[in-house]
Amino acid sequence: MNTTVKLGLFRNEDRRPWDCVKNILKDQNIDLEIQMFYSRDVLNLALNAGMIDMNTYQTVENLNRENREHGYDLTALAPTFIELMGLFSKKITSDQGLAEKSLLMLPQDPTELARALGILKVYDLIKLRNVPPTHAQISDIIANPLHLRFDTCDSENAVSMLDDEKVAAVFLDGNIAAEQKKLYKLECICCERKNIEQIPDYPFVKVMAVRRKDINDPAYAEVLQAFRSEETQNLINKLQLGVIIQNFY
Repeated sequence: MNTTVKLGLFRNEDRRPWDCVKNILKDQNIDLEIQMFYSRDVLNLALNAGMIDMNTYQTVENLNRENREHGYDLTALAPTFIELMGLFSKKITSDQGLAEKSLLMLPQDPTELARALGILKVYDLIKLRNVPPTHAQISDIIANPLHLRFDTCDSENAVSMLDDEKVAAVFLDGNIAAEQKKLYKLECICCERKNIEQIPDYPFVKVMAVRRKDINDPAYAEVLQAFRSEETQNLINKLQLGVIIQNFY
């Protein structure tokens, strides 16, 4: 008899690696049922309610915040990977090309916003007051030599901002950036890879989240093993044009 494990993905995530995991799990009599969600806001709600068994879209920081705010009892099963965020533009090709008072579009999501500010900090474009890297907000900027201006947008509208004549550059998540690079040959002005190289225990790695009471479910261990297989990891690298960094386990 097959065991069914329901996996929730945000719609911007590439499901092809998880289709690979699904095929591997067939030999273990596990049916990985992949469900795509159109809002990040409901993924943990669905997991806590038992509509799905795991999701993979978030960091530990986001998971802990949602537990506090909504009374969920969710936990991280394991780290997975990080899709490198970057600052992209159709107008300039390096951070040296940013003019004074350039308008940068930052992510609206608080965790993603903190991530973007951390990238600007590592490139010495801003300085931040001493706050945890996962909590940084625009109000924490204490030095801004180029007098850069900032606005925010949700991930659904980020790509369209690349064509806005008022916007110099836009922060994009790695999976979106990979697709845009294929289409437009975009240059990455500032890349998160630099942060990962310089900051130990980088806090923005995605995790596989499950309900705390189910963390020892043997089927989940099989899903994790299939995800970590050489076949799946090689596919991820091929699909994402090198914008994913893995092996955080």
